[in-house]
Amino acid sequence: MQLNDTGTVLAQAAANRTGNTVVVGITAANGMFHPMPVRQTNATLREHVAMVPRDTPVQVSVVNRGFAMADASGKAVPSGAAPYQFSAVIAGEKKPRVFAFSVSGLQKAGN
Repeated sequence: MQLNDTGTVLAQAAANRTGNTVVVGITAANGMFHPMPVRQTNATLREHVAMVPRDTPVQVSVVNRGFAMADASGKAVPSGAAPYQFSAVIAGEKKPRVFAFSVSGLQKAGN
């Protein structure tokens, strides 16, 4: 999972300890939640990774607290306690499957 940070907002929020955060993970078919740890990060990208067996259905969860975010199709990822979720099957592709989201700023108060 890639979080593309168009304005280095994630790093600024972490440095300023704003309390804003993004938590990503997958829920397996047996109901177990597995957080996706950060594999690499730089000023404009944070990449989370999880190893999933081939042809395994999973529920991907993104909990966004305080950021203006969108998925790859431009659909807004709401901010709050409820996770933004979608189902996926990780097929046996040679290249890892990437889910991309963009972070464009801090959420304005009241949104």
